[in-house]
Amino acid sequence: MSIISSVAFVPRGFAAEFPKTYELDEAEYERINNISKLKLEDARAQLENPDNEQENNEEALTDSEDQTASSGAGVQTAEEVDDELKEYQLDNYDDEEEEEQDDSLSAFSNIKGIQYHENGENDPYVTMNTQEEEQVEREEMQIYPTDNLLLAARTEDNMSHVEVYLYESNEENLYVHHDFLLPSFPLCLEWLDYKVGTSDDTPGNYVAVGTFDTEIEIWNLDVVDAVYPAAVLGASGASSTSNKKKKKAPKVNPKTHTDAVLALSSNRNAHNLLASGSADSSIKLWDLASCTCVKSFTYHTDKVSSLSWHPKMPSVLLSGSYDKTVRIADLRADAAPLSITIDSDVENVAWDPHNENNFFIGSDAGILYYCDARDMSKPVWQLQAHDGPISCLSINPNIPFFVATGSTDRMVKLWNTSDNAPKLAVSRDLDVGRVFTCSFIPDEPVAFHLAASGSKGLVRVWDTATNSGVRRAFDTRVSKDSVASKERVVQLDDAAANDDSDEEDEYEDIEANDEDDDSADEGEDQDMA
Repeated sequence: MSIISSVAFVPRGFAAEFPKTYELDEAEYERINNISKLKLEDARAQLENPDNEQENNEEALTDSEDQTASSGAGVQTAEEVDDELKEYQLDNYDDEEEEEQDDSLSAFSNIKGIQYHENGENDPYVTMNTQEEEQVEREEMQIYPTDNLLLAARTEDNMSHVEVYLYESNEENLYVHHDFLLPSFPLCLEWLDYKVGTSDDTPGNYVAVGTFDTEIEIWNLDVVDAVYPAAVLGASGASSTSNKKKKKAPKVNPKTHTDAVLALSSNRNAHNLLASGSADSSIKLWDLASCTCVKSFTYHTDKVSSLSWHPKMPSVLLSGSYDKTVRIADLRADAAPLSITIDSDVENVAWDPHNENNFFIGSDAGILYYCDARDMSKPVWQLQAHDGPISCLSINPNIPFFVATGSTDRMVKLWNTSDNAPKLAVSRDLDVGRVFTCSFIPDEPVAFHLAASGSKGLVRVWDTATNSGVRRAFDTRVSKDSVASKERVVQLDDAAANDDSDEEDEYEDIEANDEDDDSADEGEDQDMA
């Protein structure tokens, strides 16, 4: 079974035309060694000093001998025990175990053994390709200025990774360009335009990944075949895979999260700042230049599920939580955040990029709220958008009043929120299963294109301008070239992905159909709750 939990677009112009191939040279090996030094030392200590386990075994053996002696039965002589040790070679048992541990540690430490040689002539194990083959490979990896990168966090058969898709809108083509493995189930993705670990003002092309682990991994999207992230925020020395009994982690740590990372938001005004929200109820502010936590906030009392930086004021952060509150905080000030309370858990929050005072809230009860930061006493309006939780919310950055919502009820809905009177433009089952994530492309030439994914593990990119309901709702923004006989939905042509889909999911044809469009596009005004 395969699912996709999060998607995010990379704006045009940020990706390198020819991404570099990852090279594990001396400098990279040293960087990895420094980042993971504490974990390596912890693992080495566990392998080389199994004293606790030996003590426990000795205590258990002593207790067993005492019980046997007290029962007076089944006692063996020393000669009998010695004969058995010789027969089954039990004298060498501990030596074999130590050899296995030494081999395991040696394999883990000898990461240089998988060193990549950029020049194949230096690698004795590589047969060189012809110049023609190399040219074909180079062309396949090329990213054009009109291409979009789409990031998708996929988990399949307990293996998690981020797939980097290349989307060619003109050719209606979508394919996996490259990917990289993750250590845990991914929960959120956030694209970064900052060169992590430097003070360089030159734009970068990275992605931050929040998972069930407490750390945040940051990967360079301009590098393919990478085996280790460019940076790890909140790295600790405690090994998450240790079988030893650990002390209970503190509820809140000022320098790192102590539970899953549920939300990430990159500051588009102060590009070196990244905010993260966690199931430990805290919000962390990270400096991407130093890759350290510079401040921690605990004004929520339950899981922090969503974050959004203000589009114009770099110090103002919007946050939503399972404590049923949405808060607006100026992170430079000591004043208490502004707050509004709703009737259910907050699933997502987002500022309106076309109205700097207003923001949206999506709730676990399926209600969509529109609020004004100048009056937090009540929402401007609210409506019952879905029958299930609003699992994703995307505000079109180029087209005012154009909002997309997705839900575990399997529906993706597009709204026209003009005049503070929201109307449903279209509701569609894109056959992605339970909808977990959706996102508009941030580039104006393809502003109507929406990506959605969910429990079926399928990625679909929907050109919403080819839907008659959307054309009527936003007629002044739709190009005549968008008029088509059927809706254009681009997906990865992968039969295996369909095989992994839920048995309960049934395929529905998504071609435009006059009867369906008329019923959806009439989109009766939703009852204002």
